[in-house]
Amino acid sequence: MIEVINMTEKDKRVLKYAIDNLIARENNLCEGSCKNNPVHRAERERDRDLIIFGIRDVLCEVERLEEQEKEMLEKAKHEVVQF
Repeated sequence: MIEVINMTEKDKRVLKYAIDNLIARENNLCEGSCKNNPVHRAERERDRDLIIFGIRDVLCEVERLEEQEKEMLEKAKHEVVQF
């Protein structure tokens, strides 16, 4: 599992950029495949959608972990203030 907590803001931006690039690349691959094999268009588009769904799931998990990190930091700050 990716440890978002240990990632710098730059690392997180690079990861999100890479995910965006993967989605764009899958869309381009699908377009080329459908152009070369129109008979299999429906299957390839379905595969593309599933692949992109999986890639976006990764992005959602990174964002969830980022939010969890922020909450942990706020909680730690609050606990420090109480002492």
